[in-house]
Amino acid sequence: MKKQSAVKLNEELAVETTITPICPTLATESLYTLSNSQPGESICYHFEITERSKTTALLVGQSTETDVNLSVLRHNLDDTFTAIGTSANTGNLDEVVLALTEPGQIDLVN
Repeated sequence: MKKQSAVKLNEELAVETTITPICPTLATESLYTLSNSQPGESICYHFEITERSKTTALLVGQSTETDVNLSVLRHNLDDTFTAIGTSANTGNLDEVVLALTEPGQIDLVN
């Protein structure tokens, strides 16, 4: 009987750890160019963190007429989100979020 309970628990954990990203998934350790965004538009990208890491998310080189903020969110197993960090400099100044991230699903939103 104990063996069946353990198997069932493992199956339930497998279901709970499945998250469907809400944003396009990109690779870590890469730089990407964001272009053609419109004022007031929110843009989101998903990353999977496979081990505890120092994460640096940055937004640089904004055009003079932009004022974009940057947020890093953890996508929790219950499909809620937890803010890990936000950068909201004025005008078109660079935005940077430095965080210690645990393995899991991370979304960057501007």
